[in-house]
Amino acid sequence: MKVELSKKDLKTISMIVAEKAVQMKKKGQLWMRGNEHLSCVDIGKIANKLQKPLGSQWDFKSKIKNKI
Repeated sequence: MKVELSKKDLKTISMIVAEKAVQMKKKGQLWMRGNEHLSCVDIGKIANKLQKPLGSQWDFKSKIKNKI
């Protein structure tokens, strides 16, 4: 399945994913993907991957430090 997303859509999605990662960090939660546990860092890496096609220098680690 191929999905076309605009740059605005990718930016919005990546910010939602990053915000979820920050919330997970604060609460010490894990995310389940099938049988696999994902930490807030894993979710942050997904947010970073979503930002790469935008040519952004955005980094999840700096967002965590600023939010906590």
